[in-house]
Amino acid sequence: MTQKQGLQLFDANGNLMLEVTDTLTRFLGTVDTDAVSSTGSFTDNRIIGGKAWITFHKTGANDYRDANFAAWCEGNQIKWQHTAGMYGSRIKSYRIYYGAY
Repeated sequence: MTQKQGLQLFDANGNLMLEVTDTLTRFLGTVDTDAVSSTGSFTDNRIIGGKAWITFHKTGANDYRDANFAAWCEGNQIKWQHTAGMYGSRIKSYRIYYGAY
């Protein structure tokens, strides 16, 4: 016999607002980028077989001359790139949080 598990959230009127019964997310780790390289990547084989998710934040002070920052997943790799912004291209350090579900 298998015990079902999941999460259901209802509003005050009893209407189902959220139902998660088959996938829960896993936090796998963080990656810190440096303030020197314009591109980079990191490999984590635990991402394979799941749907990866990422979020990030700048670890240094804000400056209007900062470069734009983008991060994404390709297979078992997390990649990032700094590109010139409207007012400049100063590379800053970022912390990337990632996981899979």
